[in-house]
Amino acid sequence: MLRTSDNVLVRRLLEHPDLHGYYLQALETCARIARDGWLEQEIVTRANLIRAAAYADDRKQYSNEAFESGIAFLRTFAQDRPGFVLAEVERLRR
Repeated sequence: MLRTSDNVLVRRLLEHPDLHGYYLQALETCARIARDGWLEQEIVTRANLIRAAAYADDRKQYSNEAFESGIAFLRTFAQDRPGFVLAEVERLRR
């Protein structure tokens, strides 16, 4: 269940059916918002905001290519993760 058993407090809270349902609903809502492009757009907006400064930094510990690779990874995550979460929520509701 999305690794909730790793946290004792969360695990105990989710033993209550009403809180379990609320948790799944909150996950579904967040995943649907992210799936509609919000999360990816936030990544693009923030990357564009800092790109010039990141490129100009002569003391950075990473290359410009690594910066762009990281942004590409985050965009892929933002595209893929909502589907995984929605599928997991559906599975848990059965």
